[in-house]
Amino acid sequence: MFAALIDAVGPVRSTVITYINPAVAALLGVVVLNETLTPGMIAGFALVTLGSVLATRPPRQQADAVPAVTSTG
Repeated sequence: MFAALIDAVGPVRSTVITYINPAVAALLGVVVLNETLTPGMIAGFALVTLGSVLATRPPRQQADAVPAVTSTG
């Protein structure tokens, strides 16, 4: 399945699943196994999610360089 993911989205974007996997496992531990949800887990999940979003967003378009205006005075 991971090879199919690499084919679909590329190798760089497919590695994001390795960052999301522990966060999902922690949430499943809370939901399925009744483990304790700590503030650190919440903060970690938020940081992992934010980092994954930032890592997978399309690159910004660079503005064309504007020539400098010089005065001849």
